[in-house]
Amino acid sequence: MSLVLEKLKDAARTRWSEILKPSQKAVELVHSKNLHSQDSVRLVPIASGKGGVGKTNMAVNLSIAAGLKFVGTKKRVLLIDGDLGMPSTDLVLGIRPNISINNLIEKTIDDIDKLITATRFPQLDFIAGAEEASLILGNLYYQQRRSLMGQISKVNAELVIFDLGASASKEVLDFFSMTSSGIVVLNPEPSSIRNGYTFIKNALIRRIRSEFESLSEYKSEFDRLNTVARGNFQILAQNVEKVGSKELREIWNTALSRFKPMIIINRVETLSEGLQTARKFVKNAESLLGIKIFYLGSVMRDEAVVRAVRTQCPFRIADPKCQASRSIDMIANNLLSNKELDLSDNFLSLGRIFTSRLLGRPI
Repeated sequence: MSLVLEKLKDAARTRWSEILKPSQKAVELVHSKNLHSQDSVRLVPIASGKGGVGKTNMAVNLSIAAGLKFVGTKKRVLLIDGDLGMPSTDLVLGIRPNISINNLIEKTIDDIDKLITATRFPQLDFIAGAEEASLILGNLYYQQRRSLMGQISKVNAELVIFDLGASASKEVLDFFSMTSSGIVVLNPEPSSIRNGYTFIKNALIRRIRSEFESLSEYKSEFDRLNTVARGNFQILAQNVEKVGSKELREIWNTALSRFKPMIIINRVETLSEGLQTARKFVKNAESLLGIKIFYLGSVMRDEAVVRAVRTQCPFRIADPKCQASRSIDMIANNLLSNKELDLSDNFLSLGRIFTSRLLGRPI
């Protein structure tokens, strides 16, 4: 049975090699830009590391809030359902296009731009996920995933939000780590905090390893050190520093400096709880991983969100004045203006600013 499965996987990879094979110009574009750097299209993957934290709800409503800020301009937001094989973004949006990324797989559509469907929400477009493509999409080689991201990075949009699957598979980790600043959605619960940290740690390791993709000598050196560390990032960092080659250390330090994930704390009881959760998470993760993590904001637990989900209408549209909608507007503003909340700032002052904005009171 395993032999049959491997043959199916190889066949799937071959098909995608043909579909995603870019022109020479496209290859040069992807490699010259490097998906780890800031491209003209801002590509923001959203992940969670575990299901049930409200990731897709955040992705949909953040996309809508960002689109509303582009009203009156030619700027567009593109939301992509990247949950490969189990899409759900369309349910939250309340729409189901008759085309999806599966059409690209089946070669009925040969251009990713043709997958884009306009939504009823201002300035927001959508690419639906593939309900029957988990085997094919879930077994792409790294370069094929990179090529797909290269196509996405050239779409006609100011902001692309890529709603990834609720897992820590290598595919999700790679898609997340190919950009400099993806978003991880967390809840205040300990299990969510732990899974969020583990996801960021593993994405960081995948990102560092991808830096050696064309440098086989240093890639082998890194893999040896990573094997010895057995998943312990601190031991890996120590080994790189103590016995790693000069070139390996330079690439390692460059990767750490460029990887700047962002976090959103969802379903908090109070803004103070969100701030405290974010502050603790950021402090611990930064000290253990040696990277910079930014806090975009918190979304309070709100019955308006529950009602909106039941009616398949995004809460930002169903109740634009509810607490959750005001919170997501602030997060969209922070994302678009690059005003990530640095928690090294005064904690009490930050809480006062947040509360004042949410309640519409002067600071």
